[in-house]
Amino acid sequence: MRGPFQFTDLPAGRAAIQAFADGYAPYYGSLTVEAGKGYEEQIGLLLQAAASGTVVDAGGSAVVGAIINNVSYSESLPGAHVLASLARPSGST
Repeated sequence: MRGPFQFTDLPAGRAAIQAFADGYAPYYGSLTVEAGKGYEEQIGLLLQAAASGTVVDAGGSAVVGAIINNVSYSESLPGAHVLASLARPSGST
């Protein structure tokens, strides 16, 4: 979805920004509002995705009961910092 949204009469101070759309990862951010000033914020939502796989040992055998507790993304991937903040590792093999 593209299009402008305008909010008026926001009080000065910190304002939370949240954007949601079906099929996309949510966006969470903030903006410091100064009285009498206008702001333009561009937000790009990333497609929601999931990854799955098997943890294997050095010999290639599945590791039963392995728990995934860290997910990382290449910095060359656009939006990597946003994806990393949303990653919720879960499950075990």
